[in-house]
Amino acid sequence: MNISNCNQCIQGHYCSSTGLTEPNGLCTPGYYCINGSKSSVENICHEGSYCPMGSSYPMKCPKGTFRPNKGATSRNECLSCNPGKFCAATGLIKPTGTCVEGHYCPLGTVTPIPCRNRTYSNVTGISRPSDCIICPAGNYCPKGSTVPTSCRRGTYSDGTGAATCIPCAAGWYCLTDGLSRPTERCDLGQYCPTGSTKPIRCPSGTYADEMGLAECKKCAKEMYCPEGHKNGYTMV
Repeated sequence: MNISNCNQCIQGHYCSSTGLTEPNGLCTPGYYCINGSKSSVENICHEGSYCPMGSSYPMKCPKGTFRPNKGATSRNECLSCNPGKFCAATGLIKPTGTCVEGHYCPLGTVTPIPCRNRTYSNVTGISRPSDCIICPAGNYCPKGSTVPTSCRRGTYSDGTGAATCIPCAAGWYCLTDGLSRPTERCDLGQYCPTGSTKPIRCPSGTYADEMGLAECKKCAKEMYCPEGHKNGYTMV
């Protein structure tokens, strides 16, 4: 018989003897058989992969899983990524890495999940949203925060768990960063629009005869009101 007339054993099968008219059978689970394989266990399935019966090549474990050992026979033998870790690619033999700050990674995570609005995390490797910390008063925490951010001058946060800061109310001012309440009401002779960082003296021709004004009162025609005045003088 001319050997040139013989066909190579087809992939996924093995041919272990001579004179065959068809392959002996399918490749054994946990192994793969390329063209011309002589044994059902010729090539053991790689780490990061699995090989069902009759495999012609290893199938990569999907994202969110990994496989540290050889010889897996099914997708179920790929391990879900550990809590606190993430598995971002296919065919992994170990997790891609540890969950980064500002994120959490439950079992089987592909991409780290940002901590929710109003929370933060300054440590790595957390696995639950409840592991993220509630933002403290005087600060705000957008989604994915690694540390609380102080409310800027002119704003404040009067409770825990703020996603944004509140502009200082009209008639009040917020002098410094990180306030949990406005600094003080605007005094006589001054005014404070919404979001004020400090009191503003009433300009000439106006006055403020009460505390907490958002704008100064106009001086009557018969009155004289110098800058920063608390009440008008009667013209003589």
